[in-house]
Amino acid sequence: MELPFYEKEKLDPSFPFLAWERVKSNFWFPFHWHAQVEIVQILSGRLDVTISGESSEGRQGDIVIVDTGLIHGYANPDPGTGARIFQFGLDIFSGILSDLRGGEHSLVFGRQSLLTRRGDGSLHSYVEKAL
Repeated sequence: MELPFYEKEKLDPSFPFLAWERVKSNFWFPFHWHAQVEIVQILSGRLDVTISGESSEGRQGDIVIVDTGLIHGYANPDPGTGARIFQFGLDIFSGILSDLRGGEHSLVFGRQSLLTRRGDGSLHSYVEKAL
């Protein structure tokens, strides 16, 4: 594994949130970590997702959730793989954080994994609607 780098993205303190879409023939990103939560919604194609040394294959419709401070990267995409990427500080959820940390959705940010329609049913739907 290559050495990870610290991605120093400065978010506006009044609204700590970034979002963008990316469709490329070579969607990949080397191992890195940052203080923000990252969510990647795979819009098309397939790519390998590695979080904290554990690898999974993400496919169209899957949602990748990376908690703060975890080393992660994306590799080996299908041509034309597209994704919507979100990065944010947890303080953006001051009003609803208790809903996301408690109840049936308590593992939303701490799962360190891939959410799929087939494997995570209601949790996947909940996050997909929020996105």
